[in-house]
Amino acid sequence: MEEKLKYNTTIGEQIGYLVKMDQTNLAATTLESDLIELVNIFVSQINGCAFCTNAHLKKARKVNTDERKLTFLPVWKEAHLYTEREQMALDLAYKITNIQNYVVTDGYYHRVRTIFSEKEYLELILVINNINFWNRMMLATGNSSITE
Repeated sequence: MEEKLKYNTTIGEQIGYLVKMDQTNLAATTLESDLIELVNIFVSQINGCAFCTNAHLKKARKVNTDERKLTFLPVWKEAHLYTEREQMALDLAYKITNIQNYVVTDGYYHRVRTIFSEKEYLELILVINNINFWNRMMLATGNSSITE
């Protein structure tokens, strides 16, 4: 796409509602900030959104996320650096982002619930779907690249 669509000015009111919802939801979550940013980066990498990957790498560094965890995120299963909560969050993020290939079965749900409370599980789903929305918005409007 040659010209980037100016979604934030063209449909600014609607985007404003989504930004406010995004900020409100993240402010109210009980999930750890670094866990949220790991999920945001990982999903953005899966979706190929350089802009969102870059933005969330910056946020992750602001909340002091371990630099090795940021480096090895694409190969998190082999890195053995991540907590059980982080591993489960990344696995769930992968499954939801690629939902056409995966079903959250009862057994998987029960495994997730041994690590996350019901509220945390629902918040995590919200975080995953939120970043998927923004990745898709950026990709569909030609705003997914970085120039810095």
